[in-house]
Amino acid sequence: MKKQYFLYILLVFAAFLWTTTVRAEYVLPYPGSMPGSKFYLLSRIADSLKRYWYWGSIASLQYHLQLSDKYLVEAKTLFEYQQYVLAVDALTRSNEQFTVLPGLLHEIEKEGKNVSKLRQKISEASEKHLKTLDGIQTEVPAQYVWKPEKLEPVFLDFTKIFFEAKQKRIL
Repeated sequence: MKKQYFLYILLVFAAFLWTTTVRAEYVLPYPGSMPGSKFYLLSRIADSLKRYWYWGSIASLQYHLQLSDKYLVEAKTLFEYQQYVLAVDALTRSNEQFTVLPGLLHEIEKEGKNVSKLRQKISEASEKHLKTLDGIQTEVPAQYVWKPEKLEPVFLDFTKIFFEAKQKRIL
């Protein structure tokens, strides 16, 4: 009986010895409701209201990172469907959310909290965003003129738009 207990303990100990750590790469979220959906306005209102729910500095940083991811995926999807004006708007919102992150990270650091994991998370997000922007940029034309009915045409310089978006994500 003692031999069986000893073997069980040895087996459990060996199982813990041979474990390896698993690291998942940064993944962007699945796009939620898109412009034109009945629920899109509700989604935008909910995003605005959530700002008051995430009141701590770390929670606020995660909130802005989630919104930046969400709007980037929205922009990517809209670019794929050639809805360029809506895509540029979503990309602008993503840029605004991402530019808040370094300031929040500095604020958390001033509070004396360990920011190494948060810094790593933002760095991974930045790399994923840059990779996604590069992928989108290869699929869209360098320039586009949107001609709405009864209004003046709107010139969109995607080279400049993507350059500015990438600059905001370089840490």
